Amino acid sequence: MAWSAPNTLAGLSLLVLFGRGARIAWVDGALEAWGGGLRSMFERFSPIGATAMTLGHVVLGTDQTILALARDHERVHVRQAERWGPFFLPAYLGLSFFLWMRGKDAYRQNPFEVAAYGETVIRRAETIKAGELPRGRSALGLRMAMLGVFLLAALTLVMASLRQMEQDAQ
Repeated sequence: MAWSAPNTLAGLSLLVLFGRGARIAWVDGALEAWGGGLRSMFERFSPIGATAMTLGHVVLGTDQTILALARDHERVHVRQAERWGPFFLPAYLGLSFFLWMRGKDAYRQNPFEVAAYGETVIRRAETIKAGELPRGRSALGLRMAMLGVFLLAALTLVMASLRQMEQDAQ
């Protein structure tokens, strides 16, 4: 978990920024969040029309059914983030850029996506039973906790800077 923490922090940051009204649940080793502002985030900012994405141990999606359908695929990305750690996002984006520069499909030909599609079979909607869908809780509490962590980190940095300035003045 610690090795992939930078990726997870990126996912939590997106959840804090866009997760208003979202629901969350811990499912199969990852925090899944769906709905609310996340739906708008995907509609407005996804250049490929994505409906789900994984950042570390955070899986974001437009709705609960999409997350259930893509769960196996997204868990491959969780394992990739665990293997690659802080290098996962730069490697993924770097490969996409390289492919795009060569005139190739930056998403479908990205080796991380090729592996995820190759290792998984996306479930059909008819196989999902209502009981399989996690209930989820409001993401507001998580957003507030994350905001608290960010504020505490900022306060710690300010205090450390002030101490350093005092020491330099002496």
